[in-house]
Amino acid sequence: MATEEPPWLSPFVARLGGENVSIAPQDLHAYRRDMWARDLLAVAAGQTAGNLPAAVVWPTSTEDLQAIVELARTYGVSLTPFGSGSGVTGGATPSVGSLFVDLKRLRKL
Repeated sequence: MATEEPPWLSPFVARLGGENVSIAPQDLHAYRRDMWARDLLAVAAGQTAGNLPAAVVWPTSTEDLQAIVELARTYGVSLTPFGSGSGVTGGATPSVGSLFVDLKRLRKL
């Protein structure tokens, strides 16, 4: 299954490098939900839970994170921050077409 590249993706790849940006289906599906009980029950029932983001990024520095926010503002892209993914309220569920920002490679602010 090919994923269509969002029109705003190129500047993010140019700034962060291709290894820190993904539109691979397996990445998009991995980040479509947090540990919200409602979504866990849906998955257990064989249903799809959450929403697919348009892309996932992994900032590695404060400067990367700052650039992501600036680029998102410039291109009107919604951001969904992701810490450990253990949220239980649906707060880490992206809106459709958003940019998912996984903070696991960011070591300090």
